[in-house]
Amino acid sequence: MKKIFLSLMTTLLFLGLFFIPVDASSNRIIWVGDSRFVGMEQSITPDPNDVFIAKGGMGYAWFVNTAIPEVNRTLKNGDKIVVGMGANGFGAESYLETVNNLVNNEWKDCDVYFMSVNPFVDDKVRANGMVGTDADVQSFNKSIKEGLDKKIKYVDTYSNIKEGIETKTQDGVHYTVDCYKEIYD
Repeated sequence: MKKIFLSLMTTLLFLGLFFIPVDASSNRIIWVGDSRFVGMEQSITPDPNDVFIAKGGMGYAWFVNTAIPEVNRTLKNGDKIVVGMGANGFGAESYLETVNNLVNNEWKDCDVYFMSVNPFVDDKVRANGMVGTDADVQSFNKSIKEGLDKKIKYVDTYSNIKEGIETKTQDGVHYTVDCYKEIYD
């Protein structure tokens, strides 16, 4: 019986009909965020491995109640997750508690990044009836950077695009196509 089994397995392997599981780590990047990621997705030619879970005007409640469950439903071992939240409310403590918990539980097999909130141009923000200041952004970013679990990498896009920001935004919060491409790259 053992000879028959081995002969059958050898034949199946030879014919390529026997499936041997291989590590299928993902090369996907899951971008989870607010309107900044909506704008980015619309401004770039996304890589086939990009997954955007983003909605404009959303804050912490949407992140917890909608975005995280959607990420968890689609999650594959080895995914990279980039969180870009905070522009619609500057409660860093809530985000820190949540992402620090996720990186040690549901997202433990993924590389997790938290992207800074990008610069606000205060006079344009006020002129467009929005709230928040660049000082709020800087305070939020500082709290996030200092409070993230060591497993989460902080991505400082704020500093990378700050120079000349007045020409990279029309409403003080959202960016030009070229600026979104710069952030994406």
